[in-house]
Amino acid sequence: PTKRVNKELYPQNQLEKQNNLRIYTTRMTKHIRAAFSNSDDLVAAKVSVLYPKDEIDPYYLLGILNSKLLSFWYYEKNKTNHMQGEAMDFDLPSLGRIPVRYNKNDIKELSHLVQSIINFGINDENYNELNQIVNDIYELSEQEKTIVNKFEIDIS
Repeated sequence: PTKRVNKELYPQNQLEKQNNLRIYTTRMTKHIRAAFSNSDDLVAAKVSVLYPKDEIDPYYLLGILNSKLLSFWYYEKNKTNHMQGEAMDFDLPSLGRIPVRYNKNDIKELSHLVQSIINFGINDENYNELNQIVNDIYELSEQEKTIVNKFEIDIS
């Protein structure tokens, strides 16, 4: 069952932010899990909320965040901070340190793929395609791609 949050408990400026497009990320998990929302529903959960700047394509950013490469980078960068079960905290200061490369040549391709995944669902084929695009954006060598591809992520 869906539980609704009493919006009267929130300051007006916070409610106005909820009318903007945003990306939610889970707070405690083994890898980055990011989801897009543009509804006015409030989420009462342990999530971090990103409000992409107008000049950044939110679908592109969502694709970058959900890639193996960024989860691998975050895992390696924060491996001394892992919790029980290897879960990590994805708080806003930590997410702000993620090196997001904004490659104008690849925006449209990645953005369209992410929109397709949102509309039709994710599977191994389109997830692998997403990772190939992101690896190319970050100009990984074949050796680096092999290392990143060994990083285990459950997309279910």
